[in-house]
Amino acid sequence: MPSHLHEALLLLFRNRPALAPELLREALHVQLPDYTDVRIDSADLTDIQPTCTHPLSSVPARDCRR
Repeated sequence: MPSHLHEALLLLFRNRPALAPELLREALHVQLPDYTDVRIDSADLTDIQPTCTHPLSSVPARDCRR
């Protein structure tokens, strides 16, 4: 069963998807490609060799100008 902290963090990203790239840039100094849109997407990821990890959601950033 997920903890309250886990659920609170999940809600932060679900309610504000742009937080993910902001944290990557500001806190971890990761350079990201240009994007114009960030949204919550399906967490079902496929892999040829599945692992035991299952994300709860993904946050794709895309450039809608193209």
